[in-house]
Amino acid sequence: MSPSLPCIAALLAALIAAPAIAAPETAPSAAAEVAALYTRKAHIAQVSISPDGQRLAMLVPQGNGRQALVVQELPIAAAARIVAGFRDIDIRWFRWVNERRLIYGASAPGQSLSSRERGILAVDADGKEDRQLVAWVDGINDIGTHIKTRMLDYRWQLLETFDGGGDEVVMAQTTRTEAGEPVDTRLLRLDTRTGATKAIGIGVPGAAVAWVFDAAGELRVVATRRQGRLKLLWREGGSGDWVTVDDQDALAAAALHPVYLEADGRLVVRTRAGGDTFGLFHYDLKRRHLDPEPLAQAARYDIATAIVDDRRHEVVGARLVADRPITAWFSERMAALQKAVDAALPADRSNRIACGRCATSANYLVLSQSDRQPGEYFVYDPQRRTLSALGAVRPWIAESTQARRSWHWTTARDGLPLPLVVTHPPGHDREALPAVVLVHGGPWLRGVDRGWSEEAQFLAARGYRVIEPEFRGSDGLGARHFEAGLRQWGAAMQDDLADAVAWAAAQGLVDAKRVCIVGSSYGGYAALMGPVRNPGVYRCAASFAGVTDLKLMYSRWIISDSSAEGREYALPALIGDPDRDVAMLAQASPIERVAEIKVPLLLAQGRLDRRVPPEHASRFVAAARAAGVAVDSVTYDDEGHGWTYRTHHADFLTRLDAFLAHSLTP
Repeated sequence: MSPSLPCIAALLAALIAAPAIAAPETAPSAAAEVAALYTRKAHIAQVSISPDGQRLAMLVPQGNGRQALVVQELPIAAAARIVAGFRDIDIRWFRWVNERRLIYGASAPGQSLSSRERGILAVDADGKEDRQLVAWVDGINDIGTHIKTRMLDYRWQLLETFDGGGDEVVMAQTTRTEAGEPVDTRLLRLDTRTGATKAIGIGVPGAAVAWVFDAAGELRVVATRRQGRLKLLWREGGSGDWVTVDDQDALAAAALHPVYLEADGRLVVRTRAGGDTFGLFHYDLKRRHLDPEPLAQAARYDIATAIVDDRRHEVVGARLVADRPITAWFSERMAALQKAVDAALPADRSNRIACGRCATSANYLVLSQSDRQPGEYFVYDPQRRTLSALGAVRPWIAESTQARRSWHWTTARDGLPLPLVVTHPPGHDREALPAVVLVHGGPWLRGVDRGWSEEAQFLAARGYRVIEPEFRGSDGLGARHFEAGLRQWGAAMQDDLADAVAWAAAQGLVDAKRVCIVGSSYGGYAALMGPVRNPGVYRCAASFAGVTDLKLMYSRWIISDSSAEGREYALPALIGDPDRDVAMLAQASPIERVAEIKVPLLLAQGRLDRRVPPEHASRFVAAARAAGVAVDSVTYDDEGHGWTYRTHHADFLTRLDAFLAHSLTP
């Protein structure tokens, strides 16, 4: 693991200040070229502004293809500086420790899927005072017979940073059983400059899933999840006694999810209590009382996250995703700043403002996106009221070549409101085209909005109209929408997809006789179930990393990253009970009904997948071929549950393009 910090400041300045690759006037025509265009690694990623707003940090690919950590001083005048980078591994993430120091994680491609290198390090914003804090996976801490380094072993992970001006962070290590189940969590304060550690001397409750610290950096609130119950525990400052203040079913609408402890001692929680959608509320820990007046709540859409000012220790805004991301600021100053930024950029943009100390930041970071713009970063100076361009996420993508994406509401067959996004190939807004139903994974997450999507844009570039339904069970759209998906795998969740196709056909957007269903993870499962549940709707189906046998999701003998808590409590409530609902789970498993599939299939899998282990794919392919079902399969040896290597992703998209062309030929 040799560091590689070449002096390429001038090159980085060019990379940051302007697009390094001219955007094409027209999109390429060959499928492989188009796939390479859309799967290329981002030019700049994970841009983050320092707490004081005086500098930016970001990840940028080096000449060797590995991601490096780069710092840009503000205002943008001097060249950016690579402060950390390696020849053979990527920097994957980073956080500001304070305005002058960063902590970051580095790992080899695919390391999370195997035992390759992974470590945590820290460095100053000028590239000096670097120190390794957590040893590489499978590394040792000994450097001599009697001398040990101060490095923690690889099981320690970053838990929290503070804006208190010091160099300390909080690290966590979870003790697990042989089966991988969490038992308890140890916490340490770690000085990122010296490596010194100090145990946090309180008994952290087991099965913790959330930790909240107060303004002094003391752990005060913990949420635990065990046996299907979500508990909220609190301790008074300086006290070692944890008190349970809330205990509810983990899936209950009224369950309290802790977000932030403000300076006045009030806890901000995220809950659906009192309404259909998630909102932010104040919770009085001493009185165990939820303020009925929300800090932020919206009709139809859940509040997704809170924006906090860690110097003032207060929540200053909230973010949600409607047809596109929206920010609600609680202060007039930030609302005015948002208005000024929005006015300075194209009207179709969604502009996300980031700040460390929002009330006093010297500068603000702006990420501007639209359905046809993957993202551009700007820096807003509130004193000069200027907006300076930092760089584009994908400068090789020209907005003029990108497909328009539109947001619609229709109604499912049982009356449930059903949102969906349609991607229209340029020049074909009102023409019945061959179509792809692109199903998001999860399924219990917010899947789509009108923002730019690499796979939808790829398919549109190849001439297909893309339909992306937010089927029932998807999160972010309120309790009614989420709960309508309980125990509906292969049933009503599947019907929502077919209803979206019927709506698009009635609008004259798609040729109902030339539709294919495609997806990854849960979306891959839905793709395989589509021709079973709704025969005649789809001409073909393509799945990557899709579940094929629901009973394998409950198995303790298949190596996966699922927990006993999930298998024994969450999945029975979400999908079905493996003992009482045997027939229902079999009916909803593609492998059990493979003989009913009468359309060609494309199935891809990562050999290192631990979320949906490769047994799902191998068993299904064998069953399909035994039943005489046409299936084309491919396994990527170094991939897991997602795409680590862009070349593999591009290869799959190229295969998908050929599969669609063959299957949807009139």
